[in-house]
Amino acid sequence: MGTSFSNKRNIIGSTIIVLVLGFGLSYMNCGQTISQNESETEANLLKGQDKVDQTRTESDSAAFVPLSVGMTHPDVLLLEQFLVEHKYLRTKPDMVFDRDTMEAVQYLQKDLGFEPTGSIDQNWKPTNPKVEQGLPKSPLACDADFNQDGVINVLDFLILLQGYFTQNLNVDLDQNQVVDIVDVYIFILLFGQEPECACNWQQEAYIKAPNAEFSDMFGVSLSLHQNTLVVGAKDEDSNQTFVTNGAGASSNNSMQASGAAYVFVRNGNTWTNEAYLKASNANAVDLFGDAVAIDGDTIVVGALGEDSNSTSIINGSSSSPDNSAQGAGAVYVFKRNGNTWAQEAYLKAANANGNDMFGWSVSIHQDTIAVGAPGEDSSQTAITNGQTASTDNSKGDAGAVYIFKRNGTIWTQEAYIKASNANIQDHFGHSVSVHGDTLVVTQPGDDNPQPGIMNGQTSLDPNASDNEGAVFVYKRNGTTWTQESYIKASNPSSFDYL
Repeated sequence: MGTSFSNKRNIIGSTIIVLVLGFGLSYMNCGQTISQNESETEANLLKGQDKVDQTRTESDSAAFVPLSVGMTHPDVLLLEQFLVEHKYLRTKPDMVFDRDTMEAVQYLQKDLGFEPTGSIDQNWKPTNPKVEQGLPKSPLACDADFNQDGVINVLDFLILLQGYFTQNLNVDLDQNQVVDIVDVYIFILLFGQEPECACNWQQEAYIKAPNAEFSDMFGVSLSLHQNTLVVGAKDEDSNQTFVTNGAGASSNNSMQASGAAYVFVRNGNTWTNEAYLKASNANAVDLFGDAVAIDGDTIVVGALGEDSNSTSIINGSSSSPDNSAQGAGAVYVFKRNGNTWAQEAYLKAANANGNDMFGWSVSIHQDTIAVGAPGEDSSQTAITNGQTASTDNSKGDAGAVYIFKRNGTIWTQEAYIKASNANIQDHFGHSVSVHGDTLVVTQPGDDNPQPGIMNGQTSLDPNASDNEGAVFVYKRNGTTWTQESYIKASNPSSFDYL
C-alpha cells in the first residue's frame, strides 16, 4: 500500500516517540550546539498522530528495495510533485517511476552530496529506532549521546543529522515548512543513504616510516587511491636499490637524500605497511619521493635530482647508472600484483639535460602519466606529439611537460608539451594533473598581467609584470594533444605564482 509523505511522517513519529518523550533534545550543527525543549520536540513528532497507519508494526522493518524503472507506486506522484517544484523534473507528475524520474532523483542526490543511484525504496516500512540495527550507526555520531538519555543509539544519529540538514540541505520532504528530524528520517528511508559532514572527521591512524630517521622528510608528498596510500620521503638516506614488499625497510644511511617511498594499505580501519620503494639506481641527492602519485595498482615516483643523461625509457626493473647530467631527473613506475610491488618502468625525458628537474611533479590516470620538468630550457612554443623533444636550451627554466602512455606493460612518450608563450623562468610544469583526456599544467612564472580566460591555442606574454602565474589546459583527441585554454586569475598581481 502506498503512503504519502505526510503519512510517512506520522509513522516515523509513532516509531521514535518512545525514545524522545520526556527528554530535552540537543543536537550538533557542525560545531554549533542548538537546544530544543520537550514541548517543541513532542509537538514536532506527534503532529498528525491521529492518522498513523496502525497496520505498520515494529516487525515490519525491511531492507531497502529500490523501485525499478516502469513500476507504478502511489508515492511516486508526491515524489514527482516535489521534484517538479524544485525544478529537477519537467514532466507532469504521475505514479509511474520512469527513466525521467530516476534521472531527476539522481540529480537531486548528486546536489545533496549523495551517491547518485537514482533509487528509492518501494517498501516504505520505517525501521524502529528502538532496535539498534534499525539504521546503520553512522561514524558521524562520534559515540555522542546527544539527547542525554544514557544510550547511544539511532536517535542520537538522527539528532546529529538534523543539524546538518538544517544547515546544509534544507530539504522539507514532508512539506510542513520546517526542516526537522522527520525530514532526515524520510530522506534515509527514501534513498537508503546517509549524508557526510566534513566537520566530523576523526583521526584514523598515525603513520610513520618503519625506518624513520632524522630529516628524512617523510610526508613531503603523498597520494591516496581507495585503500592504498603512498608517501614520499625525499631525504631518506638508504643505499638500497630494490623494492621491499612487506613491513620492512632499510636502516642503512650511507646514501644521503637518495629518497624513498612507502606504501600503506587499509583493511577495515587498520593501516599496515605494504611496501618500501626505492629507485633501482638510487644515488645521493636524487630526492626520490619528492613527488608521488597513485591510480589503482600503479604508483609513479619522481626523482627530480637523478643525474642520468639517458634520454630513453627503460621498461622493466632496471635503470641507467650514469651520473653525468646533474639534476636531470627521472620518474619510476611501480606496479602491484596481488600485494607485491615491482618496478615496471624507468622514464626519462627525450631531451634530458642537467637541472631540468624532470619528475618535479607527476600525475597518473589509468594508463597515462604526466611529468613536469620546470627547469627545462627549450624556447619551443608548440606541442610535439610523439616521442621527440626539442634540444634547444636558450630559454632557461621555461619548463616542459611530458606525457607517457602504457600499452600492456610498455610505456612510451606520447607528447612533449610546451607553453604557447614559453619564456625564461616561467617554470611551466611546476604542477600537473591528468584525468582522462584532459591535462592541466601550472606556469607560476607567467608574466602576463591580463586577467581572464583565453579559449583556444594562444596565450599572452608581454612580460609587463612579474610572476602572476597562469594555468594551461590541454585536450587529447586520439593520441594528439592540443591546447584548449589559457587561464589567468581574475585579479592577477605580481608574485601571485598562480
